[in-house]
This record gives sequence, C-alpha cells and structure tokens, in this order.
Amino acid sequence: MFKPKATLNYSHESAAYSPRFHGEGPNMEFATETREELLYGKELLLANGDRWERALAQNILSDAPHR
Repeated sequence: MFKPKATLNYSHESAAYSPRFHGEGPNMEFATETREELLYGKELLLANGDRWERALAQNILSDAPHR
C-alpha cells in the first residue's frame, strides 16, 4: 500500500527505455487517427530522419562499448 505505483498513466507518462533498446529508435510510438497519416513518402521519411538523426547517433555512441 505504501510502495510506489508500478503502473503508468500511459497517455501522459511513458516508460524509460534502455540506451541499448533495439526497437524502432526513440520514436517508437505511432498513434494516429487515420491510416493515411502513417503513409510516409520521400519527403516525410527525410524529415523524420533529420529529426531523429542526432538522437540515434547518440544511442549508437552509448552502445559502442557494449559491442
């Protein structure tokens, strides 16, 4: 009863991921209203890559000692 909660309020909180997590990168959550919003063309793919390039490079550097 006096322990901290083990659950998260998902829509407002997210779990902490390990730097060695090998999922889809830091942008794992794809929630949209329609299917069409998930269809990426060349422009959206390039913009997404530009947005996440630094974070992915940092994850690769932090994982390098473990390889």
